[in-house]
Amino acid sequence: MYLPTLLLSTLTLLSTAHGCVKMTATISSGLSNTASLVIVDDGVKVCDGRINGCAGVISCSTSPRWHWAYIDMCKNSFDKGPRVQYQNDHGKWEWNGMSGSCNVMNCCGGNIPCTCRSCQYSLSAFC
Repeated sequence: MYLPTLLLSTLTLLSTAHGCVKMTATISSGLSNTASLVIVDDGVKVCDGRINGCAGVISCSTSPRWHWAYIDMCKNSFDKGPRVQYQNDHGKWEWNGMSGSCNVMNCCGGNIPCTCRSCQYSLSAFC
């Protein structure tokens, strides 16, 4: 009787250790590369930023919790989506890819062949 109660208490504590984390990312590539990331943690927007290039730190709120995020598109394919790291006062997590899709276009125009992509990705965790 004691073991099931202990197990249930442990599972309850683990499930409340963090809230629902929802992420949306926008990646643009071609003549230049940019990535935008928004993270909503337990109903509160905690990160909302943009980087130039294929990887970098996204700005996050620092009050009342310490948060940071890192987005990396340098190694993943556009089909797989970005690698995202996120840390708050409950821990640090990493996701290697997100679901989404890309629009591909000739961004130079005319007969000059250059391919640009505009991609949208999303992910929900712990919900």
